[in-house]
Amino acid sequence: LWPDFNLKRATTQLHTAIYQIRKTIKTSGMDLHIKFQDEGYRLEFGNVTLDIEEWEKDLRNAPPVAPESLPEHIAIMDKYPGDFLDEHGYGWAEPEQERTRLLWFDHAKRIAECCAGLEQHAEAIGLYQEMIRKMPYREEGYEGLMKLYASLNQRVGVRRLYQQMTSVFLEDYDMAPSKEISAWFEAWEKERVHEKEEADVQ
Repeated sequence: LWPDFNLKRATTQLHTAIYQIRKTIKTSGMDLHIKFQDEGYRLEFGNVTLDIEEWEKDLRNAPPVAPESLPEHIAIMDKYPGDFLDEHGYGWAEPEQERTRLLWFDHAKRIAECCAGLEQHAEAIGLYQEMIRKMPYREEGYEGLMKLYASLNQRVGVRRLYQQMTSVFLEDYDMAPSKEISAWFEAWEKERVHEKEEADVQ
């Protein structure tokens, strides 16, 4: 919390902060308690629930993603509270942020695939775009959207997305797209060339 402070000053800050937090909790009437134990503080929950826990519970209890359960899954997706403490930029929160983001990502992927299968293209495109925005280092968002664009004959969209993925991977993560997705794109491009040659002959 205070990386620029020495240990003594940071400890003083911590005790002061805990005192203020205890006062706030008491004033609010929430069933929360801060206990000092094993040389550390822990927060004990009474009847208070966390939004992310409720969301994960809904996700676990939901039926598999299918056309008949799609409205339920979209409702669950809409309730996602966002990445854990994302607005504060705490380094120690990153593992939990990544864990819940992966849950969201996998759920979004299954919903997008179902929407695409039902020809709900706008919904599928929106989800794939959000997947790319949230986790730009994972190929599944790019791959799903490229293949959807390809099925809709949106050639410019396919090429632009492949270039975007290649650029992001190289510049931000110093890696290249997987052999599988590169091979798919090359095969798709060859098919377009073949189609053009046939059209020219006709």
